[in-house]
Amino acid sequence: MEAETLAGLFGFVGTLVGAGVSLWATVITQRQQAEATADRREEARATLIAERSRAAGEKALSELYDLRRHISQRQRDLASEDRKLWIRAGEALADQAELEAGLMPQAEEVRTRFREALEVTRVSMHVEIQESSDQPGESKTNTDHAIDSTSSRRTCEKSRCPSPHMR
Repeated sequence: MEAETLAGLFGFVGTLVGAGVSLWATVITQRQQAEATADRREEARATLIAERSRAAGEKALSELYDLRRHISQRQRDLASEDRKLWIRAGEALADQAELEAGLMPQAEEVRTRFREALEVTRVSMHVEIQESSDQPGESKTNTDHAIDSTSSRRTCEKSRCPSPHMR
């Protein structure tokens, strides 16, 4: 082969190798950028879920504290119509607390415990109002249990509990 042909062939092969390496580097860079973007999105999503959970938990706790206050301030020997109003107000507070707890993302265990505690609270409110007892006993205790269920979830999220048994 002539020197000019060889030089042209080597130049052509060099160009092909350079283009291949350049293309390969571009693909690798794009993959790394896509992975970094996906990581940022996942981090943003996790932050958003944590913020929503915290906000919903705080609202649910606020409603529970209102419910506990409502139960604690019940007067003895209410008239029939006043009893109905007291129960309706308590039910509305319990419903609102349950709604807020239902908005906590990725907290099915807490929502289940919360619903169970609120259901027992609702029943005990009806029993206590019918018995006209002096002190709000069980309904206040059950509301406190729902508060503890929600606050322990919030504490666990902040400390990143390693297992569900610690919640």
